[in-house]
Amino acid sequence: MEMKDESGADIIRAAHSVAVKVRKGGAGGRNGLCRILEKGDPLPTIGMKRFRAARGLTSGAKDNYLSLEFYQGQDEGLSETDFLFVGPCEITGKHLGNGMKIRAGDEITLRWKMIAGSILRVVAEFPHIGWKPCNFYTPQRGHRCPDFDKETEIVRSLLENARREADVLREAVGDGARAECEEFIREIESRREILDNAVEAGAIHRVAAETRRLRESMSGLEHSPENLGGVLRQRIFNEDRDGFSRYIRRKADAETVDLFDMHRDEGLACIEEGDFRAAEFHLGEMGMICDRALSGDPAFLRDQFNLDMTREHLAADCEDYRLTLRRGLAAIDAGNFAELSGVIVVLRDIQVNVGSVARPAAVPASIVEA
Repeated sequence: MEMKDESGADIIRAAHSVAVKVRKGGAGGRNGLCRILEKGDPLPTIGMKRFRAARGLTSGAKDNYLSLEFYQGQDEGLSETDFLFVGPCEITGKHLGNGMKIRAGDEITLRWKMIAGSILRVVAEFPHIGWKPCNFYTPQRGHRCPDFDKETEIVRSLLENARREADVLREAVGDGARAECEEFIREIESRREILDNAVEAGAIHRVAAETRRLRESMSGLEHSPENLGGVLRQRIFNEDRDGFSRYIRRKADAETVDLFDMHRDEGLACIEEGDFRAAEFHLGEMGMICDRALSGDPAFLRDQFNLDMTREHLAADCEDYRLTLRRGLAAIDAGNFAELSGVIVVLRDIQVNVGSVARPAAVPASIVEA
């Protein structure tokens, strides 16, 4: 929204509060929200706050992540019960080298910048690891839209991801929940039609908020005790079929194949035993094996780079994105695929996060206020 200060200059103010989920009262306390941006703050704005890890992190642990999870308040402000999930800035065991670990109580520094175009840019500095950048679209209803087409395409990507999640969920759940999944899909397609016909920024922002609410409902269904095992099983099958077996299995050495298959079989066995946390760990290890194998595959890297060339609408910094694309094209011309792999990492860091709701809001936060 636009306002005038005493000098007559335009001021754009935050239409919503933004907060990070924390454990109140220490590591054993309940979840709460720590505000980093207040409704009405002038934009652009920058800030910094320190947190501490509520638990340790090692590459071999079942709880192998620490996450800063961001939430957006509604028009009347931010409360403990009325908020929308924006996304996580997450560090997992795969980011840790051999012998590295984060201990409970270690400091985590969060730096953020909110610009007028509804992009929240954050960098979380983790001990021993360095920094993890994330960018999020947080629609500011009523502000002057600096790039209507860009915002439309960002929200279209939110809808596309929601549809993919709904399809996975529909395949994984039992008959009792399939009708609910079909309703999710109808709602997503209805919002896609609204977006296709949108002519003003307010309509885009409403679709973004409604899509996030749908994804939160989908996350609740996905993580219910009767469905979580089926969802994890489906994701394990997909990681094997669409990742490892499609791109890697035929060319990989026997040790890599055996290790991947061991984690797949152990993950499925854990689901049968009801140990979903362990199953998530094995699924993460499967993903790490795929990442390592594909990071040196020229054909796969070309495909990923070509995909990123179509994603400039997700760039938090378009100039930086274009410069990085030029680096990638030069790396391809030189046949330098190690350089291309690094370029793809940078491009993904610059892109706005349109990923899924990883965990329900009720899952204990993994950080506390310092």
